[in-house]
Amino acid sequence: VVLLNLMTGMIIERVVSAADQQEQERCALIERGYQEHLYKLRTLICQMDSDDTGYLEWHEIEAALSDPVLLEAMEDAGVLAAQDAQHKAALRDLFRLADVDDSGKLDVETAVAMLVRCNHK
Repeated sequence: VVLLNLMTGMIIERVVSAADQQEQERCALIERGYQEHLYKLRTLICQMDSDDTGYLEWHEIEAALSDPVLLEAMEDAGVLAAQDAQHKAALRDLFRLADVDDSGKLDVETAVAMLVRCNHK
């Protein structure tokens, strides 16, 4: 009986250890995917920053919404870029909320945060 309990304990320990390993691998995969997503968003913002100031202004977002190349980049980055008036208004409101200093522009990290909160897939 003692030997059976010992063997059962060893088997359970191995199963739990394997499950922990799988969970760690799953979390690492999710984190890697999230980091890749953020990289795509940063790249997108740099493409949208037409005057290369390091800031994203509303007119640059509007221009991106009518540029087929940037629309494709938005889709690749997981940002839904519908061109209808309701979506543009919602995006404009989000831009205004993110522009806490009322400068009319967002730095890259603030713009990334805005796009993460934006309607994305």
